[in-house]
Amino acid sequence: MQYDYHDALYHCAKRDMRLPTIAELSALFAYANRGNGATNGPAYAIVASSNDSRYPGGLHGWGGGSKYWSHTFAGNGRHRVIDMGTGRVSIDHDVNRRYVSCVH
Repeated sequence: MQYDYHDALYHCAKRDMRLPTIAELSALFAYANRGNGATNGPAYAIVASSNDSRYPGGLHGWGGGSKYWSHTFAGNGRHRVIDMGTGRVSIDHDVNRRYVSCVH
């Protein structure tokens, strides 16, 4: 399910968790793709079973081409997001809907 930034914060907070920083998400991407040369192509990370139909093209959950919110502020109603298919970091407006992955 996708959330705007403020709903993503609430989603994590009600689970006694938080949104990860962009550095944490980037590190997860790099860890999940170590040794497969996938930094510029289809890539995967660790979350759910590989046959989960909610994440087509994904291995262990994060599907290729899915953007996830980070808690890293990017100025005036914007935060950084990461595309878990490519590892590309960009800036998105808080009102847009993106995926969320909470951390402790």
